Amino acid sequence: MGGLFTTITMKGIKFFLILLLIGCNNSKKNKQVDYKPSHAVIDLNDTAVSIYGEQLHKDIKNILLLRKALSYLNKAIALDSLYVYSYLNKISIYKHLEMYDSAAAQYTIVSRIDSKKPEYILGEGILSERIGDSNKANEKYLAALELYNNLIKEKPKDIDLKINRVFAYLLLQGKEEAISHLGYISPTSKSDEEKIDRMYSLIEDFHREDFIVNF
Repeated sequence: MGGLFTTITMKGIKFFLILLLIGCNNSKKNKQVDYKPSHAVIDLNDTAVSIYGEQLHKDIKNILLLRKALSYLNKAIALDSLYVYSYLNKISIYKHLEMYDSAAAQYTIVSRIDSKKPEYILGEGILSERIGDSNKANEKYLAALELYNNLIKEKPKDIDLKINRVFAYLLLQGKEEAISHLGYISPTSKSDEEKIDRMYSLIEDFHREDFIVNF
């Protein structure tokens, strides 16, 4: 599957990547997991990711090449407007170009396509905070939290959802509240214990300004 954030290397987004990876691994019924775009769409995404990846590898920002990568993604979207990874790859490029408004707009789109992923709503909130719109950021964090709550009502034994929800509390109410809610989660396996321990460590190391700036 083309462009599963494979080219993103910035340290500040490690929290969010963990959430997305847990979400992907935990959502076998999610329509995007089973969704199969055409080879043409995948090839266009792979070409765009290759261009972007080379920019990251060389630590450069060639605007013309990055816009070319965006054009490949726009072609992919024209062929298949429901493949979320085309938009997610655009987000990565827009952030590299420091076009945070445009990146946030892509999160709005993917949230509509895949409405069971609170992580996308959180992403829009984080970018809103990045550009100084704290009101919109908090609205998005709250919306993500409400979606987590609804999903957990549907799947009360889903540990991953509960762990991910803690991140929304972290953004909304800070470390103390996040740690408090993490303490309510009862692990049922060694794997669950490891995930909870990892989240504890991430919360303890969390520095909001650095995270927002480097997201």
